[in-house]
Amino acid sequence: MFWDKNRASSTASLLKRLKETAYEVDSITGLCALIVGMPNVGKSTLLNALRSTGTTGRTTKVAKTGDQAGVTRKIGTSVRVIEPEERGGVGAGVYVLDSPGVFVPYVEDGETMIKISLVQGIKKGLIADEILADYLLYKMNLWDPHLYHRYCSPTNDIHEFLLAVAKRDGKLKAGGVPDMGESAARVLSEWRKGKLGRYVLDDLSDEALQRHELMASSPPVSLNQGKKAWKEQRKETNA
Repeated sequence: MFWDKNRASSTASLLKRLKETAYEVDSITGLCALIVGMPNVGKSTLLNALRSTGTTGRTTKVAKTGDQAGVTRKIGTSVRVIEPEERGGVGAGVYVLDSPGVFVPYVEDGETMIKISLVQGIKKGLIADEILADYLLYKMNLWDPHLYHRYCSPTNDIHEFLLAVAKRDGKLKAGGVPDMGESAARVLSEWRKGKLGRYVLDDLSDEALQRHELMASSPPVSLNQGKKAWKEQRKETNA
């Protein structure tokens, strides 16, 4: 099941599924669910949507939201998203817990980290905006160069692209000098709003999916895992 914050019907469908599960579990204390996911994917937004739709007279936010990773720092108290049976809900009600983002322990390559940064899954500033914009330009050229036609004609030169953005959107320093950093930030902001196309960063071709399944069956060893294995091997050798 997919949830879209802009589609009320998807929230209603999820609430229906929660009601069905609560009815099957039939707990005297109510059903308790935990929202888990990568950083900045909308977990807190989901909780707020479930609460405002599933309960009566509760429209204020209970979970703080933001456009960057790390807004939620700890698991909060449970929030009722479906009323108990006597109030038109189910059983003793349904409660949901919000949680901080869960990140993969090891990222095997730089491109994957860039993709995660583009969707704001890591702390802002860890990868320079100009680098992210350069990768995004590469992807837009693969998808459809017309996506950025309002700025300039198709190009592989990130400096040419950002210069065009600076001139069109007024991202200039004193004296009319183009501000490349602000221009890159503008590009990222426009893309994240869907104004530069709505595409998936990952390659979803059959060949790419097969490669992913192969890698998942034998994942690379992280630095910490490698150190641990080396220490255990040395311990056995010296025994």
